[in-house]
Amino acid sequence: MISDFERLILDQSYVVNVTKLRRVYNRRILIYIGNKNGMISFGIGKGEDYETAIVNCLKKCKRNMVLIALDQKHTCPRPIGSRFNDFRLMIMPSNGFNVWGNPLIFKMLIGAGIRHCSFYCKSRKRNRYAIVNSFVISFLKNQTIQEIALEKGMKISEINKGNPSKYQSGVYY
Repeated sequence: MISDFERLILDQSYVVNVTKLRRVYNRRILIYIGNKNGMISFGIGKGEDYETAIVNCLKKCKRNMVLIALDQKHTCPRPIGSRFNDFRLMIMPSNGFNVWGNPLIFKMLIGAGIRHCSFYCKSRKRNRYAIVNSFVISFLKNQTIQEIALEKGMKISEINKGNPSKYQSGVYY
């Protein structure tokens, strides 16, 4: 199941626990996976060596699996945004795919299967854990055009895709 997903190893670091007898070194790894069709997940794994950290991380990825509501013609029909710690992410609909911005978010969008959007992020620090959490929080808010039409009581043809003033106002994150 996990072999069908595109994996991104986002962070690798050592964690040191100091005891009375010695120092214990552990490996910490952050992985993001996506199948390019609406399923995404991330996991943080720790272990004494690289292999156990990867195995623990993939176990957590299986537990954190999220299915995103996607429409193939309009993968992001309305603006969505989120905030985690100091990192703010805003994803807006567009006809094409904007490649300007943080390359990490660009790769995560491709892994999720989102192709009709542009994005920008705002932060003083680029903490990778905050980036992944903000990305997952924002795409839990994603809706299809049918869901937006049901929510607003409108026909699908009446919805102006990409214009937030038609169906949403205020601050997005």
